[in-house]
Amino acid sequence: PQQQQQQQQPSPELMMRALNTSPRRIFLSTLASTGIALSANFFGITSNLLNAIPEEVVESTGLDQLYPRGDFKRYRSATYGYSVVVPKEWVQDTAVELAKIQRRSGNLDYGMQKKSNVGASIPDVAYGPPGYFTEKGISQSDTNLSILATELGGTGSNISLKALGSPQECAEKLLRLSLTPEGSGKV
Repeated sequence: PQQQQQQQQPSPELMMRALNTSPRRIFLSTLASTGIALSANFFGITSNLLNAIPEEVVESTGLDQLYPRGDFKRYRSATYGYSVVVPKEWVQDTAVELAKIQRRSGNLDYGMQKKSNVGASIPDVAYGPPGYFTEKGISQSDTNLSILATELGGTGSNISLKALGSPQECAEKLLRLSLTPEGSGKV
């Protein structure tokens, strides 16, 4: 009876030959599928792995710009060097990128006279929750983030953010002078 049982169970080599495969193929296919699952953030695997790594390490690698870490993802400005963390559900406003590209390329059709927006400020980046739009293409969401960035002073200026004071002092000054000036009725 034991001999019959041993004869009924094929060896691993025989099974590999029957499946027309090898241990190398199995290893490579497992490795490839793991790589695809990690790069696609399949079932949030990559995000969960990033949560286990210290935030400083994840930020220094830039992986949190590609994959959300917890409930947030990071945007890092290549132009101005700042970074900001936004909710992972929020999407970047493509109209801002399009406006920046159009400003850099200039008006290529000189036959059409168009009102120039050369002096208008364009945000460096804008984020907001995906939502519904009106028939005019305006978002119905009232929660968003737009960042207007600029250089302090002119070329060769030695002005730094530290000269403006602490973040608390800057916020209070911004509120007092720009957002809620005296006599505006805003609180």
